[in-house]
Amino acid sequence: MSTFLHGGLGLGSDGESVRFNVHVDGRVWTCRIRRAALNRLSGIDAGGEALFDQFVDFEDEIVDLAAKAIAQGANVEPIEVGTQ
Repeated sequence: MSTFLHGGLGLGSDGESVRFNVHVDGRVWTCRIRRAALNRLSGIDAGGEALFDQFVDFEDEIVDLAAKAIAQGANVEPIEVGTQ
């Protein structure tokens, strides 16, 4: 499976999530990881702009989680990452 971050990184309108695009096997998917999932992954309670730092620190893991969710049949965008 060919997977990589495809840009589109941005803070959700609620300030409680990060949206991003992932390229998986020739298709670009819009994904979102919420604050709670990022905080679980990092072990640090952060919000707002600090979520970007968490995302960058754990980018590879987050992209892998997105690819796994898609492989498991998630097909409604944005793909919710970290809830599986």
